[in-house]
Amino acid sequence: MQLRDGRKILGELLSFDQYSNIVVNGARERKMIGLNYYDESLGLYIIRGENVVLIGDQHPSRLSKYSPTLTLNQLSKEEFNKLEAEEKEKQQATGGHKSIKSGGEEDDIM
Repeated sequence: MQLRDGRKILGELLSFDQYSNIVVNGARERKMIGLNYYDESLGLYIIRGENVVLIGDQHPSRLSKYSPTLTLNQLSKEEFNKLEAEEKEKQQATGGHKSIKSGGEEDDIM
């Protein structure tokens, strides 16, 4: 699930109601930088329906047929925090401006 504030929540959908409020078992928040990610455990999670932007299936066996060459790198919390701090330093050094190259890659603008 992607939430309105940009967070991505993964887990087992247990229930929902007429207002699209959702109960997720074994919820975890996926934090990503490029192809690197860290999953923070949240446990049983209730999400108010108005905050849900997108719900999708993330089972690995069904995802592989759509992007077989895409592999994500799972990091420990410490590794992810270090990478996040490095990215923030880069953004501050360039003023946080980015442009998109023709291949879809991001390029910093000074």
